[in-house]
Amino acid sequence: MSQYRVVFIHSPSPLPGRSPLQRGYFPFSLTEKFMSALSLALQPHSPDVQLTVDNSESDIELLLAQNVDFLICAPGLRWQFYHQGFNPQQIIWLNVTEFMSSDARPSAFRIRSMIRDIEKGSIPPLPDL
Repeated sequence: MSQYRVVFIHSPSPLPGRSPLQRGYFPFSLTEKFMSALSLALQPHSPDVQLTVDNSESDIELLLAQNVDFLICAPGLRWQFYHQGFNPQQIIWLNVTEFMSSDARPSAFRIRSMIRDIEKGSIPPLPDL
């Protein structure tokens, strides 16, 4: 088993004209709360998962260079996060209810099932750029 990297994206991709002070739609405390709930949900079944919060300002090239395995995106980022080049099967788009209530069970289930699929070989790895 290898270490899998999961990155939580909480702010939109950089766009011309966007204020650098705008860091997403939700306070960062909700991101921390969701990440701790996800860590607790994954710990008994998948101890080989490393959870981190995005520090690249949603730059997909930096995320690809960091060899990220899975992305979890906060609500509202489906159309504001540029994810070209990343396997869309390995992106989890949260809805508002899951995020606001810190219900990490569906995300943990999806991550565990994707890890099983990768280990069986049914999800192809990311292409080398």
